[in-house]
Amino acid sequence: MKKQRIITRYENRKLYDTAESRFITLKRIGDLIRQGETVKIVEKSSGTDITSNTLTQIILEEDRKGKAFIPVKILHDVIRWGNDVLDTGVDQVLHSFDDVVENSIRRLLPVPGAKELEKLRSQIELLEKKIEDLVIKQNTD
Repeated sequence: MKKQRIITRYENRKLYDTAESRFITLKRIGDLIRQGETVKIVEKSSGTDITSNTLTQIILEEDRKGKAFIPVKILHDVIRWGNDVLDTGVDQVLHSFDDVVENSIRRLLPVPGAKELEKLRSQIELLEKKIEDLVIKQNTD
């Protein structure tokens, strides 16, 4: 499992990436997350975990720039029901993703019809006969 990248936020609101030993922007943190990194953001003075607040800020910044990716209905639900809706929502998204992948595979690999199945059976029988003949020949040699 990949280690969390620790980002420290100073009182002047600057963010410091402890892995790269340099200051970092909200945009860069968003890029890291899109690349698969896991981050934890803590207040330098108190050690308080402010990851949730900072990630929310990243989402708001991207929304202001016209890159909204969370539907309004989901945002309403998050406010109404809190984190429980996120947990359930993630499970639903993963289940839906699995369904999409499975349906795509079915479309790419169509189920053979009766004629194709009969042809495959004949080819298998022919191969079995050839293997049997080879085994017999090998045993007699």
